[in-house]
Amino acid sequence: MKKELITYTEYGHILSELVTMIQDSRYFLEDIKLIYTFMRGGAPIAVHLAHFLELDVATDESNHILPLNKRTTLIVDDIADTGKTLKGYQDFTTATLFYKPRSIVKPTFYVRETTNWIVFPWEKVDEIPNR
Repeated sequence: MKKELITYTEYGHILSELVTMIQDSRYFLEDIKLIYTFMRGGAPIAVHLAHFLELDVATDESNHILPLNKRTTLIVDDIADTGKTLKGYQDFTTATLFYKPRSIVKPTFYVRETTNWIVFPWEKVDEIPNR
């Protein structure tokens, strides 16, 4: 699997595209009140979105806010790779930076489609894909 190294500059551009997509969407304007994310992959993206969309963030470690409201919660992750992380959230509005066609869940919002192994700037370049 080919690795694609994402620089901080490129990461910023991709995040800006995602913010614009969401802001231009009827989902954001009408419904979304909370961002829910997964600590390992989605946290950096969720924090960025929270600042620009002026929303609160809850994580998969914040059990006190469950159950989540399908209409008002935006589920955020870094990549829809296999789709296993997003599997239980198909009825929610979802957002990722990257989407792989093999994923069992296609996010509501995503910026790029890829088959590459994405390496974000804060990750180890020599990390071996575990999928």
